[in-house]
Amino acid sequence: MSYDEDIFLEYYALYKIAAEKEKNNDVDGALELYLDILKRYAPVGIIYYERPAIILEKRKEYERALEICNLALNNPQRFNKPTWKSIKEKFTKRKTRLLNKISKANEVNNKVSNYTPKSEKEVIETNTIVKIENSVSSKAIVYPDWYISISFGESKSQSFAQAVALAQMAPQFIINNVEGKNLYQAIYSDKPNEYLQFIKLYELVSNWKSCFVVLNGKIMDRKIIGKLNYCYGDKCRSGNPDFCFGASEMTENPFGCHRLQISACNNPWTSFGQCDTSGVFHVDKVAMKNRIVSYSTPYLDCPCFSMEKVLDALDKLPDRLTRTNNYNSSYQSKMSLDELLNEYSRKNSTKKQLKEKPKSLFDKFKSIFKK
Repeated sequence: MSYDEDIFLEYYALYKIAAEKEKNNDVDGALELYLDILKRYAPVGIIYYERPAIILEKRKEYERALEICNLALNNPQRFNKPTWKSIKEKFTKRKTRLLNKISKANEVNNKVSNYTPKSEKEVIETNTIVKIENSVSSKAIVYPDWYISISFGESKSQSFAQAVALAQMAPQFIINNVEGKNLYQAIYSDKPNEYLQFIKLYELVSNWKSCFVVLNGKIMDRKIIGKLNYCYGDKCRSGNPDFCFGASEMTENPFGCHRLQISACNNPWTSFGQCDTSGVFHVDKVAMKNRIVSYSTPYLDCPCFSMEKVLDALDKLPDRLTRTNNYNSSYQSKMSLDELLNEYSRKNSTKKQLKEKPKSLFDKFKSIFKK
């Protein structure tokens, strides 16, 4: 049985338990399991996304249901063509319906009033939106060390009222008047709760022509922001401080960034190199560095990414592995070279995934390299 089949059987077993709970009117228990499946796995069937979305919509938890729609629609690579076609059709309609419901629920507040600062550091003090006639708002902005800002203009979209309401909930909110037109700006830090607020607003207005995002003073490409939202957003939702060292066993890595795609089941570092005639495996750090530089480009502005730490972790990896190899003075492996290479895929078969994976190996490496 392949590793993929094992994973499928794991979350399918959980799904059956959840479905039985839902059938027996234990909706809370069912929903908890459905959401746990989406958090821990990348399920390949429509039912895993559909059931929790339906429950949340019935409960009028529209924003949480919308998150599940976006999770399904933003990951077409998870599904085969027929499944993706069905998901795209169903969840696009569901998303539109949810956005309309969210908009209606916020119509009462579409005047956007009573903004309250959340910390003493914030210097914006206002209870209502005031139309500013100057080209730039007179309100002072305190930029965090790492910040992301989203701006958008007035729109005929039915979601405009909701967008302004979400923007006003930001830690810092401001209105600029540019050539007689209002430009709404919301500023967030890298704190998980703030960044998740940014994602909600971004998903609502990112397709508007007037929308643009500034990250630490740079206007950002939408594709880069999309990748950052997907990865750093998942970390914010997970609450796992070691998320970057592996969101799951499949993505465990010693570098602190599984987006480099050098992880347990996707080009593990032991697949870079080759054996000589004496049986010594020479690790190709140059090839790894080239891959790191290439694959890190979209994530250089991620608040959790540090090229210095990544390259330091690369430097700490052994240059060669022998059948009686000690990886370094602080870590001694009992695994022989044969066992190690059997655990991971070789350079020309990096997609191979084995049933039993060396959990202890990566656990030890994480403790060495993540500091």
